[in-house]
Amino acid sequence: MKNENLDDMRGMYSVSAYDYLEMAKDAKTKKTALEYVEKAVALEPDNADALMMKADLTVKNKFELLEELDKIIDIAAAPLKKERLFDKCRRDFWGLLETRPYMRVRNRRIELYIDLGMMKLAEKECEEMLELCDSDNLGIRYTLMHIYALFEEEDKALRLFEEYNEDGTQMLLPLSIIYFKKRDLENARKYLELLKKRNKGLKDFIRATKNEEYMNDILYNMSPYGYSPDSVEELIIELQEYEFLFIESASFFSWLDKELKRKKTDAK
Repeated sequence: MKNENLDDMRGMYSVSAYDYLEMAKDAKTKKTALEYVEKAVALEPDNADALMMKADLTVKNKFELLEELDKIIDIAAAPLKKERLFDKCRRDFWGLLETRPYMRVRNRRIELYIDLGMMKLAEKECEEMLELCDSDNLGIRYTLMHIYALFEEEDKALRLFEEYNEDGTQMLLPLSIIYFKKRDLENARKYLELLKKRNKGLKDFIRATKNEEYMNDILYNMSPYGYSPDSVEELIIELQEYEFLFIESASFFSWLDKELKRKKTDAK
């Protein structure tokens, strides 16, 4: 639907709050976006997605936003508690459409906790959400693995790794970092070797960390639909998304660079 025709079409078709939210996402100005969000809230006052978007557009600072998200989570949780869905659908929470706004707002709170440096709260939130939905449709396990690496929580990280039985880039890299930080280089190399076999873009990634222009070229040429899994693109996105870990792990990348060069020298 075109933005300018949406209100006119309300008489002919049923327009939902989510139609207005889509218009808000496409709006060219913040003012226009807020107008559409307000219409969504007017249609569905308890719509958690609409309330969250309104908070993002109107709240002045992150501390106030956190308070608003707490309120929205309570609003979203109320009907779920009434239907006892926290008990009935535990571990499969994403399977019901009515639970998804609640999960999205909690995921937004994780992002905000990280922005505010409240890492233990972010860790707890991630763990609770995985208990609600172990299929993890939002990819929270990756955030949690990087938080475990930040705190060097080896046992928790290994349990998460084994639970999902997934040896992808965003599991293997933080595991290698954990062991590097604990000065257990044997295990750091073990997970690095697995990462090298899985992701052939590791050398290009190291080059990109040293050359901003090269990194920008990779990002510019990346598909608009997202990065290619287990590629240099994924590594760069991971670097950006989990900056909280990688900023304080700069020495790991120096070690990684030397390891890759050492392997190349040994192979000659």
